[in-house]
Amino acid sequence: SGHQFNSLILHFLIKLLIFVESNMSESIRTNNQDNKEGKADRTSNGILVSEDERTLAQTALIQFHSRKYEDCLRTINELIEIRQNDPKVCHNLGVAQFYKSSCTKLDELTKVFDSVLIQFSGENGEDQDSVDEFDQAALNYNKALILYFFRQYDKASHIIENLFKIIEPLDESLACKICFLAADLSFAARQTHMAIEKLAYIEKLIASSEKGSINQHHEKSESHFNDGGTKHGLQSESLQMKFNQYKARLHLLNGPLKLCKREIKILMSSTPVTPTAHFLKSNFEYLRKNYRKSIKILNSSPRLDSNDLIVMYYNNLGCIHHQMKKHNLAALYFKKAMNVNEECIQKPNDSGNINSLASVQALNRHYELLYNIGIELLFSNRPLPGFEALIQCMQAFNTDPKYWYRIAECCIAAYQMGEEEIAAKAQNKSSIVSTVVGVGQHQKTVLKPTADYSYRYLPPSHGISVANPEPSLKFALPCLRNALLLLSNLDSNNDDQKNGDHSQSLPKAYITSSVVKMNSYDIVALRYSILAGIAFVSLHLGELVLALEHSKELLTLQSLPGLYRYLGHMYAAEALIRLNKINEAIYHLSPESITDISASVLISSEMTSENKNEADVNPGKFPKTVEAARALMYVNLASAYCLQRQHEKARKCIEQASALHLEKEHIPGAVLISIYIELANGNVASALEILKRQQLFPFQRSNGNKNIRTN
Repeated sequence: SGHQFNSLILHFLIKLLIFVESNMSESIRTNNQDNKEGKADRTSNGILVSEDERTLAQTALIQFHSRKYEDCLRTINELIEIRQNDPKVCHNLGVAQFYKSSCTKLDELTKVFDSVLIQFSGENGEDQDSVDEFDQAALNYNKALILYFFRQYDKASHIIENLFKIIEPLDESLACKICFLAADLSFAARQTHMAIEKLAYIEKLIASSEKGSINQHHEKSESHFNDGGTKHGLQSESLQMKFNQYKARLHLLNGPLKLCKREIKILMSSTPVTPTAHFLKSNFEYLRKNYRKSIKILNSSPRLDSNDLIVMYYNNLGCIHHQMKKHNLAALYFKKAMNVNEECIQKPNDSGNINSLASVQALNRHYELLYNIGIELLFSNRPLPGFEALIQCMQAFNTDPKYWYRIAECCIAAYQMGEEEIAAKAQNKSSIVSTVVGVGQHQKTVLKPTADYSYRYLPPSHGISVANPEPSLKFALPCLRNALLLLSNLDSNNDDQKNGDHSQSLPKAYITSSVVKMNSYDIVALRYSILAGIAFVSLHLGELVLALEHSKELLTLQSLPGLYRYLGHMYAAEALIRLNKINEAIYHLSPESITDISASVLISSEMTSENKNEADVNPGKFPKTVEAARALMYVNLASAYCLQRQHEKARKCIEQASALHLEKEHIPGAVLISIYIELANGNVASALEILKRQQLFPFQRSNGNKNIRTN
């Protein structure tokens, strides 16, 4: 959703300020506190600190916050000549160099973190992963932040959870940043129960800070930077506002929306109203399906003065118009967001380097926007360009079962478009007769083939390689298999979480919002679609056993919607007929078993408003009523009886289909079966009359709807 872009962009840029501040200010705070108590100047690890060293550290911190990174580096270099083996100074040197390069050279920064960890472990005699010392807390926070930025959520969460275990003795400013990052990780992985504990701790810090500010109202702080590190040095107003933002995000994800409304009201009453508040309120109305109001709130947001905000704005508009089923307009907004985002990727920094932190962040959004564009192209009946857009996202979404299913949908839609083009060319011709040859008594009428099976058994040399993706049914089949395998793994992870095992709750690879957003309803609904898709594609590729296997698996699922049950029986029957198992096929062709053709999954408590909006969609190419579905089933049952040479039963099935008002597009198939029955009974004249009129004649419509199926 659009809100995910909001949380990803706005809050990450805020957290980067921890790098030098938490490290240097803590050293200064500790040293000044020791002086108050009459102690010697020492660092937290017992090394003596002189007055000159403390002055250099304060100067470097001031220069860093003033964004005078060159001056800051010169000051740190002076300090490092005195304290060559101090891991804190080495850490701050690496961070200052990183900021001087306009947040480029991420690899070098990671190497600095690793080398500093080695220094800490050498001093303390501990393992590198240990975070039991405060000296390593800021470093580990920074490392977790970089991992979060690259969406390695499992590694980042492991570090942050270890930090949270020792959060009590930490500086409150750093503790808040740790909790906020932990909440962001929980939101990204949709593990909202983990965010609740972290936000509760921040709320406790805010309460204690307010009490402390009253007690310390008449005291003077020694320096501006010392205030930032004291126990009651939190900026309670800005912290409270940020806390309200996170609570609003939590309620948007976890519900109920009533609690979210209260938090958003607080944010909107602040001065000045930030774009974040408008984005959150717009998302709130989006979830309530007030789409026009959501657009109005977006358009009333304050001036968007950065490309990041503009990208979010267009992306959110695209999401809203998708739900309004205006897919062409949604694709336009996603394309606008993509164009602005490309500027972020290609825009060089002051040194001419385009491999910056901002460009990597924009590159992450690039794939998400491209995916959105591909989906809108698919929904707007343009599967070929949609396929091309989705294929470009493969390296980012290869662990997402929905992604593979969408690619398969593009392939199936492209195949169906090909069939429609063939039908359009023959629009002015008879839908049954191909041509007439001969004259007089030698005149022959040539009927059209009912389907073209020539592509099903192509030799391997004429096949399509899976390594070269093309929008074909042959490529759709492995895509659907990938989706089914990934979905099974995701389902097993959800089962582990329900049983209380959260050790595997976070995916191991580049994670996408689509994966972590899936609840049990999404998984069940997607499984129905994937199994039906595999059965359909397998039938068209001649993989009859595979089609039968997945059709039966589909029919065994609990709470199966009527439409999928109908498709499961039809696909299974076709596979069995072509396997020459007619009696088993007739068992599946039972018209009286069709009582519902809705695609809706039973609504559960986990079902979101977005799910409900998509659940009631019944694709237009399927029978629109139960009577039409039964009529088509009777036609297929007549075909099965014809194969058994039970022509009388087949005749009664056609009569019953006619009585149920068979849909127009299915009449030609019923006419062909009628012609076959007449010819098999030796009634050539009747067959020619049916062919001439192209109606179910001489069969008369039955006066009743009595069930004529027999075994």
